[in-house]
Amino acid sequence: MKTLIAALVSLVAVAGFAAAEDKEKFDAKKLVGKWTVSKAEEKGFEGAVVEFTKDGKVMLSLDVNGKSLELEGTYKLEGDKFSRKIGLKGDTSGKEKEATDTVTKLTDDEFVTVDDKKRETTFKKKK
Repeated sequence: MKTLIAALVSLVAVAGFAAAEDKEKFDAKKLVGKWTVSKAEEKGFEGAVVEFTKDGKVMLSLDVNGKSLELEGTYKLEGDKFSRKIGLKGDTSGKEKEATDTVTKLTDDEFVTVDDKKRETTFKKKK
């Protein structure tokens, strides 16, 4: 009986681990292209246009107080961790911001992240 219970516990643990591993794998190729921020809990980012390239570069365009702002940098998606380093376009001062968010969804049409303050951002793929 103890052997049976141990086997069942092991099976459940392995199945749970496999399910968690599957959940954390996202296809970075799906990020490539232009996206619009459709929902952002952090102020100022809704409506921004973000472009991810296949070589790990990111460009971001948004309006801040009626002025257009362009940012650029690099990104990486590993498992469910989306990290990026972004600064003002053309700025060589080294004042880039680094951040890592958790990806909760990545499909051909929608990309959803949650930052360390539990703020969710939803991107919709531009057609």
